[in-house]
Amino acid sequence: MPVASDRFAELDAQVQRQVADVLEEGAREVARAAQASAPVLTGSLRGSIEAVPVGTLRARTLVGVRYGVFQELGTAKMSANPYLRPALDRVWPRVLQNLEGLI
Repeated sequence: MPVASDRFAELDAQVQRQVADVLEEGAREVARAAQASAPVLTGSLRGSIEAVPVGTLRARTLVGVRYGVFQELGTAKMSANPYLRPALDRVWPRVLQNLEGLI
């Protein structure tokens, strides 16, 4: 018969896996939303957006082209064309809702 501490450790690991899954799926959703709204000239920016797990209980949506930040934030000579922050703003409430569903 397992001791209580073993059962708690098992539950802790299970909850961590579920939280990690929610966060990774959230990062993938942000990536898809950012890809859909990213400005397109050659498609390189859109194609460079991806979601990756980063360590325990963390995931990131990355932009792989150097000029992605300039599109998002603009420059002194170019207006901003935000695509990443609006994607996060649209998806984050669902991620929080999914995390709350685990509690």
